Amino acid sequence: MYNSDVAITSNGRTVYELTSMGVPFISIAQNDREITHLFSRICRAIKYLGKFSSISDSRIKTEIKDLLNNYDTRKKMNAQLKPYADDIRKGYKRINEIIMKVHEEDD
Repeated sequence: MYNSDVAITSNGRTVYELTSMGVPFISIAQNDREITHLFSRICRAIKYLGKFSSISDSRIKTEIKDLLNNYDTRKKMNAQLKPYADDIRKGYKRINEIIMKVHEEDD
C-alpha cells in the first residue's frame, strides 16, 4: 500500500489507512453499511463513486483511467490528504500512549 501510486478500495477501514499514507484512491462502497461511512463522501481528496451496484463498469473504468493518466490530479489529491493523514497519525500516537499507560498501571 505504502509504495502505491494509486489505489482502489471499498469504503471501509482501508480508507483511513490509505489516507494516513497520502495515497490517492478511488473508494467504492460494497454494501449499504459502507454507504454510511461518511469520510470518503465528505473528503474532497477522495474519489468516492458510491455503491458498486449503482455504478456502471464503464464509469469505474473511466475514473480509473482518468486517475492513472493524470499525475497532477494524483499529486493534488496527495496534498489534500496530508492534513487528514497528520490527524490520523496523531490518533495512532494517542491510542498507543493510552495503551502503554494502562499497561504500566497493570504492572
